[in-house]
Amino acid sequence: MAASEHQPAPAALRLVSGSGSSLPAQPGALIERERELTEIQARLRAPDLRLLTLTGPGGAGKTRLAIAVASALKAEFEHGVCFVDLAPLTDSALVLPALARALGVHDTGGQPLLERLVGRLHERHLLLVLDNFEHLLEAAPPLADLLAGAPDLKVLVTSRALLHLRWEQEFPVASLALPPPGRDFSHDLDALARTPAVALFCARARAVRPAFRLDPTNAAAVAAICARLEGLPLAIELAAARAAMLSPSALLTHLRHRLSLLTGGPLDAPSRQQTMRKTIAWSYDLLLPAERSLFRRLAVFAGGATLDGIVAVQPSPPSLQVPDQGVDAGAAGDVVLTLNIVNALVEQSLVLLREGADGESRFAMLETVREYARERLDAAGETDVARRAHFAYIRDLVEQGEPKLHGAGRLLWLRRLDDELDNIRAALTWAESSPEDLEAGLRMGWALNEFWHLRSRHGEGRARLTALLDRESGAYPAARVSSLNAAGRYAFFQSDPVAAAGFLEESIALCRDAEAQGGLAWALVQALSQLGIVRLQQGADAEARSLLDDALARGRALDHPWNLAHIVLFWHGWAAFWWGDEQTARASLEEAVILFRVAGDRWTPAPSLGRLGRIAYQHGDLPRARALLEECVALMREINDRPGLAIMEDLLGEVVRVQGDSRRAALHFKESLILAHEFGRTHSIALAFARLSALATARGWSEMAVRLAGAAAAYPEAVLALLPPPERAEFDRTLAAARTALGEGALHAGRAGSAEQAVADALADADRLAAPPHDPARPGPAPYPDRLTAREVEVLRLLAGGQTNLEIAAALVLSVKTVERHLANIYAKIGARGRVDASAYAMRHGLLTARGERHPST
Repeated sequence: MAASEHQPAPAALRLVSGSGSSLPAQPGALIERERELTEIQARLRAPDLRLLTLTGPGGAGKTRLAIAVASALKAEFEHGVCFVDLAPLTDSALVLPALARALGVHDTGGQPLLERLVGRLHERHLLLVLDNFEHLLEAAPPLADLLAGAPDLKVLVTSRALLHLRWEQEFPVASLALPPPGRDFSHDLDALARTPAVALFCARARAVRPAFRLDPTNAAAVAAICARLEGLPLAIELAAARAAMLSPSALLTHLRHRLSLLTGGPLDAPSRQQTMRKTIAWSYDLLLPAERSLFRRLAVFAGGATLDGIVAVQPSPPSLQVPDQGVDAGAAGDVVLTLNIVNALVEQSLVLLREGADGESRFAMLETVREYARERLDAAGETDVARRAHFAYIRDLVEQGEPKLHGAGRLLWLRRLDDELDNIRAALTWAESSPEDLEAGLRMGWALNEFWHLRSRHGEGRARLTALLDRESGAYPAARVSSLNAAGRYAFFQSDPVAAAGFLEESIALCRDAEAQGGLAWALVQALSQLGIVRLQQGADAEARSLLDDALARGRALDHPWNLAHIVLFWHGWAAFWWGDEQTARASLEEAVILFRVAGDRWTPAPSLGRLGRIAYQHGDLPRARALLEECVALMREINDRPGLAIMEDLLGEVVRVQGDSRRAALHFKESLILAHEFGRTHSIALAFARLSALATARGWSEMAVRLAGAAAAYPEAVLALLPPPERAEFDRTLAAARTALGEGALHAGRAGSAEQAVADALADADRLAAPPHDPARPGPAPYPDRLTAREVEVLRLLAGGQTNLEIAAALVLSVKTVERHLANIYAKIGARGRVDASAYAMRHGLLTARGERHPST
C-alpha cells in the first residue's frame, strides 16, 4: 500500500473528534422526499437497528436521500457521521482500507485491519454511510464483524442489491409519486405542481430555463413526461435538463427513445449518472452470464410476467448456464434455477416484484430499464427467438383461459388476463408481422372475444382482428370465420350495424362453402344469430326473424347447451321482446338461464335475468322485476360488466321510480348516465336525460326539467332508433308530457350548451334529485352564488380544507372521476384557475362552514 494511503483524511479526523461531518455537499434541495426522510430517521433512531440498506434501481435517488438523512441526524451521534463512496472501488478487498482511511485508522501491518477498525469504533457512537455497495457484496461479511465489535455503530448503506447480513433491514426507495392518469390538470395547476415527480421536473427545468412555468398549455405534457419516466428521479432530472432547448410537448415526443434522450448529466456527476444508459449498464455489468441472458429475454414482456411466463422464454435449460446450486435436473429443477436467477435480478433492483391476480407473484421492469434490455437483446441477435417464445406462451394462456371465462373460474381469469393485457397486445402485434404465426394470432384474437367484451374494449378488439384479417388471404377458413364473428360482435356493440353486417355476411358465406366439410357448425349458428340482431336494429324485421329462427333450429340440433344458451337463446329472447312477443321472449330467456346454471356458469345469465326483469315490469309485477334486476346488477358488478350495467341500472331505476322511491331511482339513473357516457352510448344518454327530467317534473322543479328534457330532445332520430321499443315508447311519452307541461319553446331553450356540459349538468341534477328532502320547517339560507349546487359546495368546502381528490371522494362516497367532474364545473362557474383560487372564493363567500339544507331548485 502506498504511503499516502496510510494518512487519514482531514475530514475524517474532524469527524471522529465529533466536531464535523464528512458528508458531501449536494447541489439543489432534496425535493418531495419528506415521508421517506421521516421514516428512515425514525428507523435509524430505533435502538435495535444496526444496519439499514436503502435499495432501489439506479437513478432512484438513494445517495441523495442517504446524505439528507445523515445530515439531519449528525447532531444525534456523539462522534458524528462518516460518508464513504464505494463507487470508485473495483475490488471487494479494497473496502476495509477505504473505511480505514475515512476513519483515520492506520494499516501498520502488525494487526489485522479489521481488528484495528473494531478497536477504533468499539466505543464510538457513529453513523457510517456506505454509498454504492452493490458491486462489492463480497465485502459484506467483514461489515458484520465490524457491527458485532462496535455496539454503538450504526450503518446506512445504499445499494442496488441487499447485503444479506443478519443485521440488515431494508428500506426500498420507490420512484416519486405520479399524477393520477387521465386527469385534466389544466384547471388545477396547484395540485399538479404538488405531485412529487412534477415538482422535481419543474425545479430542474427552472434551473436550466428560469422562465419555465407550469401552465394550462404544458400541464398535460409535463404530467405525461413524468409518467413516461415512471417517477424515476435521475430520469426526470436528465429529461428536465433538456427543457432549455425543448418544450414539454417536444420533449414528450422525443421520449419515445428514452435512453438516447436521457443524456447530458452534469460533468461533475459520477460517470454512471451522466446518462440513464450508463446507470443501467453499471448494474448489468455486475450480473453473471446466466443473469444477463435472462435479463435480456425479460425485455419481451410488457407489463411484467409470472414465473411461468419467464420460464417459457428462458433461452436454454438454466442448469447449463449457472454453477451447481444443488438443484436436481429436470423441468422442476429448471423452474427453481430460473427463480433463483430472477431473484438475483430483483435483488439487483433491475426487476420489480409485484402481486398479480390471486396473489400470484409478477416480475416487471421499469420501462427505461426494459428499453436497455431490448438493446441488449437486439445486440445479442435473440429478439425474434424471444418474441416468438413470448407469443407462444401468451397464445396458450389466452386459449387456456377462454373456456374458463364461462365457468366458475371467470373472475380469476378475468384478473389474469387484465394482468397480461400489455403482453396480449404485444403478442398480437407480433402475429400481425409474422406470417407463420398469423393463423395462431387469429385464433388468439377470437379466444379473446369474451374478455374484450366484458372489459368493454370492443374498439380495440375490432381493430386488432381487422388488422389480422387484412393480412389473412383465406388460407385459414376456420380461424377467419371465428375472427369475423368476433369482429361483427364488436361492431354491433359499437353501434355500427353496417360494419357488423359486413363481417357476419362474409362469415356466413365461408361457413356455407365449408358446410359439407363440417367443423364450422357453431360458427355458422353464431353468425346467423348475430346478423339477425343487426338486421333487427336496421329495421329489417322479416330477414331478422328468418335468420334467428334458422340459428335456433341449427343450435338445437347441436349438442352443446351452453352454446345454445349464449349464442342463440338469449338473442332469440331479446329479439322476441323487441317485437313485443313477451311469451316467446320469456320462454327463451328462462331456458337460457336454466342451461347456464346447469353448466355451472354463475355470471353469463345476468343479461337474461335483466331482460326477464324488464318483462316482469311490463306486466306490473314490480317485486319480481326488482328482484331479478338487482340480481342481474349484482352479478354484473362482480365482473365489472360496465356496458351491461349501463342498461340494467336504467331499468332498475325505472322500476324503483314506479315503486315510489324517486331518490334511489335518481342514483340508478345517474350511474346509467355515467356508464353510457363512458362508452359513448348516446341513445342511453338520451334516455337517462328523459328519466331524470320526469323525476324533476314530478317534483315541480321546472328549470331542471326543462334543461334535461331539452337535452334529451336534442338527439336525432338515428340515435333514438337504437332504443328498444319499450324504452323508446317511454322516452316519447316523457317528452310528450314535458311538452305539455313546459311548452315546446322551453324544450328548445333547454337544448343550449355542449353535449359534455349537458352530461355534467345532468349528473349534478341527479345528485340534487337524490338528496334528502328539504324540511320546510327549517329556514334555509339564500341560494349559493354562481349557480353552485349543494354537492358542488360540499366538494368546494372539502377542497378548501386541503383535502385531496381521493379524500374528497371518500368523504362524499363518490368516485374520483366524479369529484374531478365536479371540480371542473366549479372552476368554470366561479372562474377559478385552480385550488388556490377556489379556496379563496370559498372564503370570500362564506362557504367554509356548513349551512342549512337548500331546496334543490336553488
